[in-house]
Amino acid sequence: NLAGGNYENLEQAHAATPYTPVVLFAHLTGDGSRHRAVALGGAAIILLLLAPVLARRRYTVPFFAGMTVVVYALTQDWTPLHPLFYVIPRFQSLHEHSPHQINAVVMIGPAMLSAAGVEGLRAWRGKRSVLPLILVPFVLLLVIAVWLSREGAFGGRPPLVSATIVTALAALIVTAPSRPYRGSLRGRVADLAPALILALAFLQPTGQELVASGFGWSQRLPLTAFEPGRVADRAVHVSLAPTDPGGAGEFLQARQAESGPFRYVGYGGLGHPDPGPWRYSYQARRLQPDVVSLLVNGRSMVLELQDIQGYNPIQLQRYVEFITALNGLRQNYHHANLLPSGTVSSLLDLLNVRYILVATNIPPDRADVVALTSGRPEVFRTDQVAIYENTTALPRAWIVHDARSVGRGDALPILTSGEIDPRQTALVEGSLQSIAPPFDPAADDARVTRYEADAIDIGTRTDAPGLLVVSEVYSSGWKAYVDGEKVEILPTNHALRGIPIPAGQHAVALRYQPASLQAGLLLTGISAPAMLVVFLASGWRHLSHRRILHVLRPAERAACRVAAPAARRQECDVGA
Repeated sequence: NLAGGNYENLEQAHAATPYTPVVLFAHLTGDGSRHRAVALGGAAIILLLLAPVLARRRYTVPFFAGMTVVVYALTQDWTPLHPLFYVIPRFQSLHEHSPHQINAVVMIGPAMLSAAGVEGLRAWRGKRSVLPLILVPFVLLLVIAVWLSREGAFGGRPPLVSATIVTALAALIVTAPSRPYRGSLRGRVADLAPALILALAFLQPTGQELVASGFGWSQRLPLTAFEPGRVADRAVHVSLAPTDPGGAGEFLQARQAESGPFRYVGYGGLGHPDPGPWRYSYQARRLQPDVVSLLVNGRSMVLELQDIQGYNPIQLQRYVEFITALNGLRQNYHHANLLPSGTVSSLLDLLNVRYILVATNIPPDRADVVALTSGRPEVFRTDQVAIYENTTALPRAWIVHDARSVGRGDALPILTSGEIDPRQTALVEGSLQSIAPPFDPAADDARVTRYEADAIDIGTRTDAPGLLVVSEVYSSGWKAYVDGEKVEILPTNHALRGIPIPAGQHAVALRYQPASLQAGLLLTGISAPAMLVVFLASGWRHLSHRRILHVLRPAERAACRVAAPAARRQECDVGA
């Protein structure tokens, strides 16, 4: 997800360091929110360790056991498995950046193994010879607990308690009579034991934490260093709300309903060299009322507005380079924020930034605030934020009749120097058909008629061939159609889109249609019906087999018992 595709040139080796064996087992056997990253719970640990013995090859236990071991091994700094997985393209760069994130795929393994363990216990009922094997996982868990205690990393007793109960229930199942006789309390408890084990696997730790959270028994860790009392609860409530009554969000929503899509930027002085709260990121201060009022930290998505900055997990290299040129310096790769050095940049206009939100706790005479507010009328204010209208912002789409061909990366220095006026001239990468000066420049018109996440429609009118410049980030997955005919989208002004248009009135449609999406839809369209057919055929064969066995006469059932393996003879008796 990093622009450029790798993490090799970053200053830090790891966003999160690999686990050590102590940390891994502390998380696996831990209890409480501090260990929730990988915690399994005592019941699940016992069951998944029993699964290879009790279920053997059924329920694809070997696969899920192998997957679980491999994933946990890859959370370490190095194992013999690492070079094997580093053969996968880009895996090494991604994995070394944050090794523990591979745990995102691991939990299906312990879940399937735990379920297989429960099913296996039912099949081993009455087989007292396996009792020593039933006790081995619990003994192993005790050894790990003692080891972690000596290392100062023991996570708590609840997992040991649930593991003890599950082990006792498992021992009861395998020592109970295979056919419970009427009135046997032990047999009845053995019948209920699998359900009790499943309930316990849910209660510890998931149910335990749900109850603790619901009754306020658990102590939540502070979300950030800036969490004063109950301010956090209000900040979370406001940030998740689709409306912002009386705030900047309500004002911008009303303007968007009147005039169509535009972009804004919230500025809280991030990165200013003077000591003060603005030296911390908006993420670190996300619970502070002034930062919440700025509509940063992805608030625009909830309000259905459009921002130019924030923490972006899916980065486009051209936009990263554009923001770097706007600020004149690089920032942490996670962020694309407006910094003090960028407040004087004319590139803000190219991004269709029509409104600028400024925190009122910043001194109004400071150079960065003056650069943002000078010549821009104030149109809204609260105690925490003031909004200024950027009257020089370019629209979402406009037409130019002067285009210059440039190479990749050559446009940004020209734009930042002010050598050209982007309202009149575009810097284009690639070949461009001839364009001509208009007879009446005032007659040019480009109007957005539809704007959705993967579809944009624009109506254009011009009396000479030109280039439609769309203030959207260039990406090869987007396709353009002029009056239904496909045309090439050209990288324009480094990060934007340019679409050649002829003279006259035309309908321009932009659609997100990457080849990967088309291939994925095709494969899904083929595989989904095929899977359904296979499932239906398998189910029909199973049901037909059951019907045939149910009508067997007693003599045929006796023959079935003779021919069937020992583990399947009971099915002959019940006709299943």
